[in-house]
Amino acid sequence: ILKVLNTGTILDDVKIERFKREAKIMAKLDHPNIIKVLDFGTHKEFFYISFEYFESKSLRSFIKDKTLTPEQKQDLIIQLFQGLAYAHQNQIIHRDIKPENILVNKNHQLKIGDFGLALTLNDNFITGQYAIVGTPCYMSPEQVQGKKLTVQSDLFSAGIVALELFTGDNPFLGNDVNKTISNIINYSKE
Repeated sequence: ILKVLNTGTILDDVKIERFKREAKIMAKLDHPNIIKVLDFGTHKEFFYISFEYFESKSLRSFIKDKTLTPEQKQDLIIQLFQGLAYAHQNQIIHRDIKPENILVNKNHQLKIGDFGLALTLNDNFITGQYAIVGTPCYMSPEQVQGKKLTVQSDLFSAGIVALELFTGDNPFLGNDVNKTISNIINYSKE
C-alpha cells in the first residue's frame, strides 16, 4: 500500500513534517501486530510511504458486526497490547488508538496502523508535546487536558477500545466534543 503526500500542493509544513515523522517512526517498528513500513522517500514533489499489504477491515467493522466470540475478542485485545508494548519498548507513544486505526484480517490477526500522531521521547514536537491531538472519546484524561503524555495514555485508550469491543459502547462518547471531554475528565474509578 502506498501513502503519498504532494508537497507541492500542501502549504502546511506541519503536515509535511508529521508525514515524514510517521514514516521514520514506523520504519523503526518490526512487530507482527504493527503495520510494517517497507520503504519511504521522495520522488519529485511527492513524499511516499510504502506499507505492507494487509487485507483487513478496521476493528470498528467487527464491533458493528458483533460476530466475534468472547475468546476471539480476548485474543484481539492481547494482540493489541502486544503491539503497543513493542511500540512502548521503542519509546513510541501512538496517541491515536481507536478502532479505526486497528486492522484485523479474516484470520483475526490484528495490526496497529496510522502512527501519524505518534511521538517519541526524542521528538522536537511538531504539534507540541502537550498539544491536544487525537480522537476525543478515546483520549486519556491527561491527553484531553494537554498534559504530558506517557505510555499509560495509550493504555487508557486501548482500555476504552477493549471495553467497546466487549460491550459495543464507548463509555465516554457524549453528544458533542465538550460533553465527551467532560465525561473523560470527570470519570471516577469508584
